[in-house]
Amino acid sequence: MTDLVTALSSQTGIDGEMVKKGLGTLLTFLQKSLPPDLFSKLQAAIPGASELLSAHEPEPGGTGSGLLGMVTGLAGKLFGSHAEHGPHLLTGLSHAGFSAEQIEKFLPQAFEQLKAILPAELLKQVKEALPTLATPAEASDG
Repeated sequence: MTDLVTALSSQTGIDGEMVKKGLGTLLTFLQKSLPPDLFSKLQAAIPGASELLSAHEPEPGGTGSGLLGMVTGLAGKLFGSHAEHGPHLLTGLSHAGFSAEQIEKFLPQAFEQLKAILPAELLKQVKEALPTLATPAEASDG
C-alpha cells in the first residue's frame, strides 16, 4: 500500500494522508458499485485495501448548496454520460477534504495506478462500473 500512496502523492501533489482517505473513499464507492464477489477480488488485489477502507470515514448529513453544485458540475465533467454514478463518489471525496481541483487530479491517477495492480478481467469490470472516468485517454477511442 505504501508504494501506491507514495506514487499517487507524488503524481498529484496531495499529501499521503489525504491520498489514503481518497483511496478509502474510492474503495468504499466500488464496494457499493460492484457485486460482493468482485469487490472481494479487488480488495485482495490491492495491497492494504482493508486499511484504506478503514481510513474512509463517511460524514453524516447532507451537502450544502455550494457543494452540491460543485459535485454536480464535476460529475458531469469527469463522468460524462455516466454522471449519475459520480456524485456519490465526488461527495465522499469532498467530505474527506478534497477540493474540486484535487479530485480532478486524484481520480484519473488513482485509476492509472489500479491499471498496474489489477488483473485484466477485474480491471475490465471496474471500468464498467465507472467507464468514462476509468479510461480518460480511451474515452474518445470508443
